[in-house]
Amino acid sequence: MHLPRARTVVLSAIALIALVLVAGGGVFGFTLWSASSTILNPPGPGDVGTLDACRDITRRVWGDDCGRLTKVERDRLEAFNVASPNGYTLSGWLIRTGGRPASGVLLYVPGGGSDRREASRYLPLMQGIGLDLAVFDPVCQGLSPCPVPGLSYGARESIDVAAAASALRNRYDKVVLMGSSMGALSTVRALPRLSWVRGAVLENPMLGLESLLRDAEQSKGMPDTLIEMLAGLVRWRGTFPAVPEAQDALAGYDGPQLLFIHSRSDRVVPFTHSEALAKEAGGAASTWFPQDGDHGAVWNANRDEFERRVREFVMGVLR
Repeated sequence: MHLPRARTVVLSAIALIALVLVAGGGVFGFTLWSASSTILNPPGPGDVGTLDACRDITRRVWGDDCGRLTKVERDRLEAFNVASPNGYTLSGWLIRTGGRPASGVLLYVPGGGSDRREASRYLPLMQGIGLDLAVFDPVCQGLSPCPVPGLSYGARESIDVAAAASALRNRYDKVVLMGSSMGALSTVRALPRLSWVRGAVLENPMLGLESLLRDAEQSKGMPDTLIEMLAGLVRWRGTFPAVPEAQDALAGYDGPQLLFIHSRSDRVVPFTHSEALAKEAGGAASTWFPQDGDHGAVWNANRDEFERRVREFVMGVLR
């Protein structure tokens, strides 16, 4: 999820829950159902069934080209299809930094309500490092299929991330992961299956669904029972597979190096979520919590420093 869509999704869901308290039991079931639908299928700059749309929100987030890579030479761009154990095939891009495949690749995992174009702004950075860039449309986004009820907050998506990384392992000696928001959460939950990757850059991940809802500004003072009820309904409707939560995935962590990036000004997911995850990962984690930048927008607010830190981290884990 990324602002402004993430804030809209969370606040809309919380507003619907608040309505329950005002309107009473007559609308209770309908209200929770509507809120769960919003959480399962958040809107955003990404598209469904196409990559050609260039709406105002898409242009604002991904630039005038809307992340379509129209200026990238076609011979450097190839299809990257991921056969997921979840029973579907995800569609994506693999962009080569040169005429031939590099020795290493960065796999980028987009956030909720997004698609592969989210990774386009990092292409120059990866080219400077000498890495190819792979990215896929999350399920129900871009050109990927939608045989499921919607997002599963890293449960189903972590399985997709592991499948994508494993596919790249067959082609590259070195694989580095990077994800933002829901993509970062999915990456964290995939780490127990990816001990062989060189490292992971994790921008503004959340601890999980309940924590995301509970920490929203609009939910202050709201009974935990309602938050838990809504989260339970989302899980039931979304048919979430049984995958360890983010903190559980990092318990006793002995995996690759991690870089957590999270703005202290994030109005959707407090930076304390990344702080808690980094603490769980122990000495394998490094952090950067800048003051500026909202959710999914640290690069926009601190481009030079963002790229310097990511470059140093990636080059370090590739040695």
